[in-house]
Order: sequence, then C-alpha cells, then structure tokens
Amino acid sequence: MPYKYNESRRHHFKKPTYRQTNYAEYNQSLRDRGRINIWLSDDIIENWQTEQRSYDGTGSSPKYPDSTLMACHYLRIVFKQPLRQTQGFIDSLLKEMGHTNLSCPDFFLSIKAPL
Repeated sequence: MPYKYNESRRHHFKKPTYRQTNYAEYNQSLRDRGRINIWLSDDIIENWQTEQRSYDGTGSSPKYPDSTLMACHYLRIVFKQPLRQTQGFIDSLLKEMGHTNLSCPDFFLSIKAPL
C-alpha cells in the first residue's frame, strides 16, 4: 500500500480538542435548532373565513376566501405534506395561536386553490 511507505517520515498532527465552557448557552442553542416559529399575517387571520355564506351560482357557498386557501397551500408546499396532514397542522396552528373560533378548510376545498 503506497501510503504506508512514508509513514515514518510523515508529520503527525494531534487532533485538536475543544472544551465547552458555556454549556448552558450551548445546550439552549441546540434546543433552539428544533424550535419552529410560524405566524400568519393579521390580514389573513381577519379574513380567514366569512360568517355569512354567499351563494355564487355554482351550487356551493364559499366560506373561505382565496387568500386562506393560498396560505394553506403555501404551508403545504413549505412542509411537503399531504392535504390531510396540512389540515391537521393548520388546525393545531390556529389553536396554538388562540383562534379557537377559526377552522381550517376541508382538504377537498383546498384542491381548488389556484397556484
């Protein structure tokens, strides 16, 4: 093996060792790597769903505006989730934000959202 021929003449450097002196900060930074911060803009939350459904002539009454469907689709694309998992994620996100009166659109409704 050719790399062993010069073994006696090669310089051997000792691997540097690092000592952790600020363990509390290091531990907190490792915890923060797993933290996820998501927020929805106030405009989207205010117009999340309409209380009064209006008949549009297609046989269905739209409850969620296009901005809500687009926000749901963007979250779906970012996290690479199927529609049902995205619906559960958004429901838990709204619950965590304190908007218990709002609900996520059904995943069949969000198929119609234009991208």
